[in-house]
Amino acid sequence: MRVGLIAALAWLPCGMLYPLAPDGNWAAALLVPSVFLAAAPFGVSAAAIQQMVPSGMRGQASAIYLFVVNLIGLGLGPSAVAAATDFVFKDDHAVRYSLLLVESFAHSGSGDFASGRDQAVSRQPRTAEAVECS
Repeated sequence: MRVGLIAALAWLPCGMLYPLAPDGNWAAALLVPSVFLAAAPFGVSAAAIQQMVPSGMRGQASAIYLFVVNLIGLGLGPSAVAAATDFVFKDDHAVRYSLLLVESFAHSGSGDFASGRDQAVSRQPRTAEAVECS
């Protein structure tokens, strides 16, 4: 979980600045580390799911995780950027600000989720299987 948190924090400067870059070269230069750091938590999260669920449910938990990530990432993300461009900024040239707005909401939501997860895990008793794996 720390790897995902560190990658998310390291993503902030590049990820928040690339939509505001003055030209395409700066945007591409900021987008390279942004994409790398944005993709880093996905491998860790799949491994964390395998550690948290019982053996008989690992396939189902992975399927639900992939379904939700794809549904939100591929379905809601682009639509949210388009809706922000059309209804919030009302300017077709404001896509950069829409990206910044949607990224800000997504990152704040993931931070809230991570803090709630830490509280839930601290209240959960450790099982024998989880102790063997750690």
